[in-house]
Amino acid sequence: MELSERTGITVKTETDEDIARKREQARKMAQEKARARTLAKQQAMAERIAAASEQLLAGIEESNASAQEFSQLMSDLTVNGEQVGSSSE
Repeated sequence: MELSERTGITVKTETDEDIARKREQARKMAQEKARARTLAKQQAMAERIAAASEQLLAGIEESNASAQEFSQLMSDLTVNGEQVGSSSE
């Protein structure tokens, strides 16, 4: 009596071609997974760069506004200094 007759489990017999085909399929799946991971990493990095760029732009805009305010204050100071100088004469 064979093992399959006693247990009901059939023994698989794979040919070299079947094994080679399965290995090739597994290799392709591994490559696809690696490609997907690479794309996910690139997407995450692109999002981080975009967020950093937005923060940098906000900082530049704030710096520009501060420079304009400083320029206006210096102009006001110059005008006030001239007024004080002319009133003391």
